[in-house]
Parts: sequence; structure tokens; C-alpha cells
Amino acid sequence: MSSSSYEEEDETIYAPLWTVVSVNVVLCVVTVVGNAMVIAAYIRDEKIRKTVAYTLILNLSITDLLVGLFIFPINTVWWIQDSWMLGAIVCKLWLVLDYSVLMMSTFTIVFISLDRYWLLTKGLDYQRFQTFRQVIVILSLAWATTLLLYLSIAFLYPTIIVEENADLEECELKVVASTWFNFFELIVQFIIPFAALLFLNYQVYSNIRERARGMVTVRYESSVSDARITS
Repeated sequence: MSSSSYEEEDETIYAPLWTVVSVNVVLCVVTVVGNAMVIAAYIRDEKIRKTVAYTLILNLSITDLLVGLFIFPINTVWWIQDSWMLGAIVCKLWLVLDYSVLMMSTFTIVFISLDRYWLLTKGLDYQRFQTFRQVIVILSLAWATTLLLYLSIAFLYPTIIVEENADLEECELKVVASTWFNFFELIVQFIIPFAALLFLNYQVYSNIRERARGMVTVRYESSVSDARITS
């Protein structure tokens, strides 16, 4: 086989890789810039800062920004190198951040749906019930619990695939091979949030539909009574 054939084969092999890398870079830039703009708007606008819903959106933007700043770039470098080059400690910290932001993104979406549900059901009592301080406490507890959980798994459980002083070929938690961890991830990150979102969004939809029916009924009754008076 000629050298030109080898060059064409190498180009065929590496072209898809660099295509994926280019897409990852674009996604990374869009993620960082977009979420940075949301965070900047929250910081600059005092009215937004005092709104509970925007505080939850801020938390979601922070998780996405962390993904764009750390998860995507490191994952892309790992993909290009075809082996983990940053050592065991960085591997563990990166995994903790990766799993934590994923769980916090899921939790925040549930919190946003719950906030909408309370906004419709609590009525005038919403502002006294859902306070800014309460949301900060809930988010802080969620972050602390999530980080503590994955830090414990990463540093107290034999998590890295090879020994600490060896070269890492892969960066992954050993615990992902266990049934209990996969079951835990399935329940906490998918089944419970999915069920909660279905319930909350259905309740919001039902509440809005009942209100719309009530408004139509009131308008119909008022128009009938006006017609009777004029006749």
C-alpha cells in the first residue's frame, strides 16, 4: 500500500474525531457565554435578584456554566488524548463535579416546577410561603448534600480503575459497576424527578384550566345578566 493510501486512511480515521471536537468546542462556547449572560443579568438587576424564580434559574445557569467551563473541555481533551493525563486526584475531583452538577441540574428543574405549582396554589400567601431566604437554604442544602455524597464515594470508596501511582487509562468511578449505585442513580436522578415533574406540571395545567373555565363561566353569567337587564 502506498504512503498516500495511508495518509488517506489516517484522514478518514481522524476526520470524525475532529468533527466531534469542533462541535464540542462550539457547544462549550455557547454554554459558557449564554449562562454567563444570565448570571450577569441576575447580578446587575436588583428586581431580578429579589425574585425567587430567577434565583432558581440562576442556580440552573451556574450548573450549566460549570459544565461548559470544566466538564466539556476536560472531556474533550481526554477524548483527543485517548487516555487520562491529569492524574488520580484531578480525576476524582472532576468526577465529583460531573456527577454533582448533573444531579443539581435535575433537582433545580424540579424546584422550578414546584415553585410554579406553589405560585398557582398558594395565591396571595405565595410571597410569605416561598421566601428568598428559604430558597437559598434549600439550594445550599442540596449542593452540600450532593457534593458530600460524591466526595465520599470518590475518596472513601476505591473508585479509580487503576492504582493511585499508576498511569490512568480511564477516569471513572469503580462504583458505577455496582448494581446498588446504578439503582440509586436511576431512582434519584430519573424516576423520582420524572414522577415529580409529571405530577407538578399536570397540577399546574389542571389549575390553569380550572381558572380558565371559571373566567369563561363568570363572563357568560355576567353577559346573560346584562342581557336580562337591558331587555
